[in-house]
Amino acid sequence: SDLLDKFLLKVKTTYYKMNPNNAVYDPDSTPTTIREDFSPYDAHPEAIRKRTDAARALYEEAQALDEKADSAKMKPREIKAIAQVKHYLQSNFGAPYDENYYAGDWMLGPNKFCWQPICGVGGDLMAHFTYKEWGVRPKTKKDLTFVVEHLKKLNDSLMQYIENVKYGVKAGFVRAVEDCQ
Repeated sequence: SDLLDKFLLKVKTTYYKMNPNNAVYDPDSTPTTIREDFSPYDAHPEAIRKRTDAARALYEEAQALDEKADSAKMKPREIKAIAQVKHYLQSNFGAPYDENYYAGDWMLGPNKFCWQPICGVGGDLMAHFTYKEWGVRPKTKKDLTFVVEHLKKLNDSLMQYIENVKYGVKAGFVRAVEDCQ
């Protein structure tokens, strides 16, 4: 159980490290850690590969933990937790759309329902300024600089996302006509 708890904590910590755009949702976050950790969604291919590789490495670790565990001595919730975390990691930290670098779907652009992380960048940004009492409330010149720098990072990511779609088009990787419309 202690081993499982440590592993689940490692998964959570790695998730927020790989997805700093969700830093405000970390149950252990504070206004200080949010300011330090937050960064807008990163659509650069290297970042997508890094997130995919982190999820795959943790999945292998979960698989080994599952094989080593004696299910007869485990509580039902522990068996369930291992199954759920394996599923979560198989889908790249629960983000199956655009987040598996090796599947190449990050080059397709948004789908009709826009479930991709890029579709949530506005909400991510807003949440970091309004979420509970943890939101970053700009009050000083330093705070405004913080906001401007993060908007520049967001712009860079959005421009990269457009480049990713261009890579996909060059490779003949396009969505259905309905999605394009």
